[in-house]
Amino acid sequence: MDAPTEEERVHAQACHAVALHLEAIRRSSTTIKAFIGIGIVAAVYFKSFWFIGGALVLSIAAHFAIIQSCHRFIARSIGMPWHELDFFCSRYKTDQDFARDVDKLVTGAKRFL
Repeated sequence: MDAPTEEERVHAQACHAVALHLEAIRRSSTTIKAFIGIGIVAAVYFKSFWFIGGALVLSIAAHFAIIQSCHRFIARSIGMPWHELDFFCSRYKTDQDFARDVDKLVTGAKRFL
């Protein structure tokens, strides 16, 4: 069995990093929806719109915390700095072959969960 080349290793790491970033975005959007929903329910129940404002602030803080923890994890585990992750995320949006590889990795990982 041949060892992977440097290009294959970088491609696999990039796919893994983008998949982690996409999962962080998905979790962040779920958290934002939950905070906004709870804020609306609390605002209606207590008849005060301050709860909606608080929910917006909490959702922004949660989004920031989730995305930053993802970036720190990627930098620590893979060693990929933010600007490289940004390059591969933009490549995911433009390169169909790379997007297919990332999507294949994401669907394969969800199958084992």
